[in-house]
Amino acid sequence: MTQQQPTNDQQLSPWVIETRHLYKRFGQVVALEDINLKIKRGEFVAIMGASGSGKTTLMNILTCLDTVSDGQVLLDGVDAAGLDEEGAEPSVPTRLAWYSNSST
Repeated sequence: MTQQQPTNDQQLSPWVIETRHLYKRFGQVVALEDINLKIKRGEFVAIMGASGSGKTTLMNILTCLDTVSDGQVLLDGVDAAGLDEEGAEPSVPTRLAWYSNSST
């Protein structure tokens, strides 16, 4: 599969990461429901929540380690569903930092 290139409109977008009506299901369990997120270039974002609230699932999807059940993830204006492992832009996951304040 070839890597999709952003269109001129997408290149002008300030969003490095965008999710649209994102859902993730594991069987009957809905881990993420209707997540709409826009992260600007250079913006710092903290994702917080209780244990089991979907933080790790969301991070796995945003770093292309997992796929969505429904909805869309755009990375630099490119639909992540159209990227394969060799075509994925490596700079997007490296710009994400995963910090855990867990005591376990």
